[in-house]
Amino acid sequence: MNKFFIFVVLAILLLSPAFLSKLLKAPEEENTIFSMPLSTVTIGQTIIAVAIADTHETRRKGLSDLLALQDGHGLFFAFPSSGTYGIWMKDMQFSIDIAWLDEKLQIIDVARDIAPETYPAAFYPKAPARYILELPAGFLKAHRIEIGNTAMVEVRQL
Repeated sequence: MNKFFIFVVLAILLLSPAFLSKLLKAPEEENTIFSMPLSTVTIGQTIIAVAIADTHETRRKGLSDLLALQDGHGLFFAFPSSGTYGIWMKDMQFSIDIAWLDEKLQIIDVARDIAPETYPAAFYPKAPARYILELPAGFLKAHRIEIGNTAMVEVRQL
């Protein structure tokens, strides 16, 4: 009887849709944003290798499902026009810093050490922004990046 009960429980767990989708989902299918050629964002003397999120799908996915973000790497969101675009931590596994930039690439607002546990809260800039830069938590402070700094972006084409 005990063996049968254990077998049934294991079968239910193994055949559950959530378990199967995680099991069958290859890591490279989860988030491929960093598989494309990386561009660079330079702020002062700091050079950051970034993936560009410039489509609805890449902006929606963001850094979700990645296990970590390498130091010196980030995600640069580019929007067609300025707006109060928010960031949430849905499906995030690590904390990040966020910098919002205007159309002149000047940092107009920042949020530091945003943890995955803050989901479903969303974080918005104090003024309309055209670009967003997501970085590993602590990066802004460590590199003295702050409101008023201006970025230069070099986009690599496919």
